[in-house]
Amino acid sequence: MSLGIADELRYLVVSQYYTMKAYLTYRVRFLASLLSTGVGFATQILAITVIYTVSSGVPGWSYLQLLFLSFLSSLTFTFLGYFNIYSLPGMLRRGRYDGFFSKPVSMEALFFSPPSNVGMPIGIVFSAVLLAYVASLLGLSWMWLLMFLPLYLLGLIALLFLVTVVAVLAYLFVKSGNFINNVLELLSTTSKYPLNIYGIFPQLLLSILLPVGIATYYPAELLLGRIGIPVYAGILLFSAAVIIVSRYLIHKLMERYTGGGG
Repeated sequence: MSLGIADELRYLVVSQYYTMKAYLTYRVRFLASLLSTGVGFATQILAITVIYTVSSGVPGWSYLQLLFLSFLSSLTFTFLGYFNIYSLPGMLRRGRYDGFFSKPVSMEALFFSPPSNVGMPIGIVFSAVLLAYVASLLGLSWMWLLMFLPLYLLGLIALLFLVTVVAVLAYLFVKSGNFINNVLELLSTTSKYPLNIYGIFPQLLLSILLPVGIATYYPAELLLGRIGIPVYAGILLFSAAVIIVSRYLIHKLMERYTGGGG
């Protein structure tokens, strides 16, 4: 018998709590993660600063606007890293979930808990603080911010489910353990810049087939007042469809799972 949604969420929260509690016990590791994350964001800011110092920058995007998009992309992919996606194929191959599939929790709850890198919350905090700071400098409207939240959150959940599909496909069909890491690294890098700079076909690819844009580019475009209500509603519906289809595919593909080493 499966648990209800409330119990599923409680399972996730409790598992995350104890994982984080164990992680914070090791203060040196925590401080090392803090330093590493800070250096990473400093490098990110420096790269965009150089772009706008030595050239005219990205057409149609100011320095602050591109910083906002870059930090939003960092927030998105830090969440994906937090919820175990990077190591999912390897954990399936090693049978790390075999003892849990008999529990009355959904496959998604098992896959998204515990995190593979509990240092990721540091990146989430960094991204959120920097996003809030840049948003204040941009003077963004509260109305657009209220519209931004459901668009971004639904897009983030949709991307999480879709990347999980890719991870399960990697487990089933790709021998390389780094395949999912390479895919996510490529998506993370490309999403830090406006999708329209890559041309029409790559933009369509990153908007529909691998729709990283629903959790990065298009929410940023909304905040900048470049997306109208019809497009906004269309992206919401598309994100919901991605969640439904991805969830179906996860369960369908996992019917081929044969246990650790299978």
